[in-house]
Amino acid sequence: MNLRWFLSKKHRLAADVSSRIGKILRSQQDILKTDAIAAVAAAKSSLDQSLKSGAPLDQVDGRLDELQKSADKWLRPYPNPAARENIDVALVALVVAMGLRTFFA
Repeated sequence: MNLRWFLSKKHRLAADVSSRIGKILRSQQDILKTDAIAAVAAAKSSLDQSLKSGAPLDQVDGRLDELQKSADKWLRPYPNPAARENIDVALVALVVAMGLRTFFA
């Protein structure tokens, strides 16, 4: 898997999407129904198995599409993602500015 990860952009993308959806699924387990958790987990494990077994790119692409459709159907989106991003950037900039000010003072 490691060699394929280095050589194929599609494998890197699939591994990244699987990881991110896994994190979102773990964070939303308390608010999702069991059938939703099972559907997304099954699609994720199917993609992970394809990545580990060294499946051809067309099969990985199909499993990736299946996982994305399942996640779009069952997982809840974060509210106000643009506002969250702006607040995150502002807080990081504030921390860096305070750190530099403290360092030079």
